Amino acid sequence: MKNYLFLFFVFSFFIGLLSCVPTKNLMPNEKLLYNQKIEGTDKVDADELAVYYRQQPNRRILYLPITPYLYFYYLGKSNYSTQDSLNFITDKKELELKYDKKLAEYENATTQKEINKRSRIRNRYDKKIIKANDKIENGNWFMRSLGEKPTLFDTTLVQQTTEQMTLALHQKGYFANIVTPKISYNKSDTQKVVVTYQVYEGEPQIIRNINYQIQDTVIQKLIFEDSTKRLFNQKGRYNESKLAAERERITSHLRNNGYFDFTKQFVFFDVDSLIQGADYQSDITIAIENPLATAKQKNKKHKRFVIDSVKMIIDGNVFGVVQTKPKRSKYDSIKYLEYKQNYSKRVLNNKIQLRPNQYYSQENEVQTQRSLTQLNMYRFVNMRHDTTGGEFVTTIFANSHTKYNLSLEGGVGVNVSQIIPGPFFSISLLNRNTFGGGELLEFNGRGAIEYQAAIQGLNVSVDQTLRTQQFNFSTNLTIPQFAFPFPKKIQQQLGKYNARTQFQLGFSNTDRPEYTRTNAEFAMRYNWNKMPYKTYQIDAIDILLTNTTRINQAFLANLEELAANGNNLIFNFSRSLTTTIGGSYVYNDNLSDKKVAHYFKQFAEYGGTFLSLNNTNRLDSTQILSDTLTFSRFARIDTDFRYYKPIGKKNVFAYRARLGIAKPLGKESVLPYERYFFVGGGSSLRAWKPRRLGPGSYSPRLENGDYDVRFEQPGELLLELSFEWRRDLMKYIETAVFFDAGNVWMISEDKARPNSEFELNRFWKEIALNTGLGLRLDFSFLIIRADVGIRLYDPTLPLSERWVGNKLFRSPFKNSAVNIAIGYPF
Repeated sequence: MKNYLFLFFVFSFFIGLLSCVPTKNLMPNEKLLYNQKIEGTDKVDADELAVYYRQQPNRRILYLPITPYLYFYYLGKSNYSTQDSLNFITDKKELELKYDKKLAEYENATTQKEINKRSRIRNRYDKKIIKANDKIENGNWFMRSLGEKPTLFDTTLVQQTTEQMTLALHQKGYFANIVTPKISYNKSDTQKVVVTYQVYEGEPQIIRNINYQIQDTVIQKLIFEDSTKRLFNQKGRYNESKLAAERERITSHLRNNGYFDFTKQFVFFDVDSLIQGADYQSDITIAIENPLATAKQKNKKHKRFVIDSVKMIIDGNVFGVVQTKPKRSKYDSIKYLEYKQNYSKRVLNNKIQLRPNQYYSQENEVQTQRSLTQLNMYRFVNMRHDTTGGEFVTTIFANSHTKYNLSLEGGVGVNVSQIIPGPFFSISLLNRNTFGGGELLEFNGRGAIEYQAAIQGLNVSVDQTLRTQQFNFSTNLTIPQFAFPFPKKIQQQLGKYNARTQFQLGFSNTDRPEYTRTNAEFAMRYNWNKMPYKTYQIDAIDILLTNTTRINQAFLANLEELAANGNNLIFNFSRSLTTTIGGSYVYNDNLSDKKVAHYFKQFAEYGGTFLSLNNTNRLDSTQILSDTLTFSRFARIDTDFRYYKPIGKKNVFAYRARLGIAKPLGKESVLPYERYFFVGGGSSLRAWKPRRLGPGSYSPRLENGDYDVRFEQPGELLLELSFEWRRDLMKYIETAVFFDAGNVWMISEDKARPNSEFELNRFWKEIALNTGLGLRLDFSFLIIRADVGIRLYDPTLPLSERWVGNKLFRSPFKNSAVNIAIGYPF
């Protein structure tokens, strides 16, 4: 292994030397744009101005003077001749002749089959032409795929960049700004140019007064009533982007109040910045103009539309074939025309927010389309509004999905945070509109064998590989409304929040080295979305029956040893029944990786809901209901917060904080095993084995003194903090530097595991810390991740020996772990 690592580092060093920024291939009058930066910004983020660069320097690796892309370009160019270019042109001409001939055969296509054939030929032709043009314009494979053309310094583009930055600062309210480009040269090579844009922002322009100029009194009243939501106010800094956003907001507000054909072109802003005696101040007048007058209507106003009728057409046009003889019906003033399947009008009525005799609302239109789409009954949902004839007629068009959907998936997974893969297979059968009320009945099955290799540093021991075999089967019934006798008006109000009720019946079998365990579960849940970013769930009831059919002798001996010292964990491996109620709230605006995003989840549950009602000794958390059945009472809270901050175009800072508390209630204190917290692994502290760290500074040791990793280490209190710096290295490849900190603790003293309890005077000394590097392959639809975690602070060691970071360079792989997984860790 050491020999391979040595060769790897030698090869990397050799490539680095070759890839140093080359300028020997430039002409004497050519210069390479080596770097550019912005200085002097105080109130404006420099990254906001960097988007106006008209040129980008050739990419380097981690800011080092290493440009492998430029090296590969010149390597390809050295083997690219004029004849190669002529050959590419000849190949393109032959391609055009070949496909022109093929397309001519179907020029007069009449049947659908011939039309489709011609379309497929055209698509192939277009793709091949794009590739041919790419070869002609960008050269051979090395030049266009691995390489990158040199960025030649251009003074014209520098001037354009300066003008764009000046304009951008003016739009942000800095009318007196000055941007000055400064050209310098690299000390070691005068053909490498560094451009520094010196920015003087000046005093910001402040809004002094805001006035309105609205001729239509009805619109004026609507705007004044909504003025508290205005995006800029007096004494605030002038910002043109806020003016543009306010124009959009006013337009949306009016379209939500009946003004169907109102557009933002009718909203104007008059900015007066030439006010005597009021330097750096501006007055803004918001004007909303009426439509152009006509000969018949000299004082023409915007029309406010009231909906006259609403109808929904289902499967009226399927694959271009117009259907006949629809089934007609009417429910609560909405007309329905159904050509194939019959759907519950009560359910559809709750999803449709547009109603006759109400003002048209764009918000209600969008909500209706979203709610109908979320039913998962229709392939598409469109709307059309007809205002001819003096009436406002809304028509909703929807085409049904197929009633049944079968999904099969199989492969080899590596998402178990370790390097050895395992096979998996899953099957899913979906039945839509099962009982005619828009229900979804889904049957799911999954089987997998997951391997956890014995990895320490970069050494993989296949002989010590641990295998986990899992099998799951579940049946889910989703009803598109709350299964509760709410009045019709409340159900309709809840319809726009995508309210639904889910019943789940599941069975699972887990075969781990320590034990074999089967679970049977029944759950009833309520879900709804108040807005796109917010999701709510109430677990009305969750009943879990657990049976452990096999326990490894060594693991059993460990449980008995713990029990002898007062730890009741052994009760979790008898036959048990857990009943809980709970709920969760999720806020997630992480819809784009190009803006600041947040994720927050709060989950809480209470266990022992029903069985504890018959419990005469309420201090006992593990009452025997029969010869073999036990149950628990407990409370559990889990909070998870994540924050994502883009830095420029290629960097993202990602943060995560997680806090969890689970407390057994009763005299015989024990949690169900599934409700404990664990740390370590690919999505936790990445320098430790999955679920093997903690609790506290508890340090189980084998006879030879090595840390005992045979058994998982559950805890009742969890604290985790993580940070990642993610950077795009090249297309499809991303690097990461990360830090993880955290641990689990027991809330009360556990005599079987010394120093495992949480104590205020020492818990901060028991927070494990690791760093590491990661490499990610980002294919948009799939992210494959490899992380190497290196321990910095190990709480399982004696207090004076816990800092192991100083041994990093002496033995970098001794206290490390490799994690290979699918997706980001958070």
